[in-house]
Amino acid sequence: MFIIAQSQFTTEGTRGLCRELRRHDSTSRPQKSVLERPARVDRWLSPEDQPPLGAHLVTPRFAYQHHGVYVGRGMVVHYAAFAKHWRRGPVEEISLARFADGHPVWVRAPRGTGLQRAEIVRRARSRLGENRYRFFSNNCEHLSEWCVNDEHRSLQVEHLLAPLRRMSGALGALKRLLARLPRRRGRPESRPAASVSRMMAYSRALDGPAAQSGLR
Repeated sequence: MFIIAQSQFTTEGTRGLCRELRRHDSTSRPQKSVLERPARVDRWLSPEDQPPLGAHLVTPRFAYQHHGVYVGRGMVVHYAAFAKHWRRGPVEEISLARFADGHPVWVRAPRGTGLQRAEIVRRARSRLGENRYRFFSNNCEHLSEWCVNDEHRSLQVEHLLAPLRRMSGALGALKRLLARLPRRRGRPESRPAASVSRMMAYSRALDGPAAQSGLR
């Protein structure tokens, strides 16, 4: 929350700030966790079913979702890091039962990129042995999204960082308004503006790993 003396600004300036803060306020709109349940277009996988070849599989874990790609004959390619133990691990091919580890599994619907199932499987197996796991930029969801949808992204990371980005936007709006205040020539930045600048720099530093999420 930002508290600003009304006498310092014009009525229009205050209204503009309020509009900006409402636009970036994370409490102004309901937020549903991406970890709660599958999306409406996803399909639960019953224990008797086999997933389609090249399917993007998702299974819930404590506080996160684990992702993998079904490559046929009951096998799944996934990033082993944090799949079962809280330690790093490489991309590996394991059984569907080991991938689920007793948890439910659902099939995430592809976004219609046109990749053939054989190409998805080839992509998944081309990453076997890779050991460059990074939570913000190269996790199990990044791997699966790249294999199935040709897009290196993680919806979990985007959801996690969304409040931070909204806060950064609100701070930017406040800084722009503070910059309009009259000040004497040659005087340094005011204390409120300097504090906002430091907070923006801190939020950008936290957001940096996600911004560098391109596969290298």
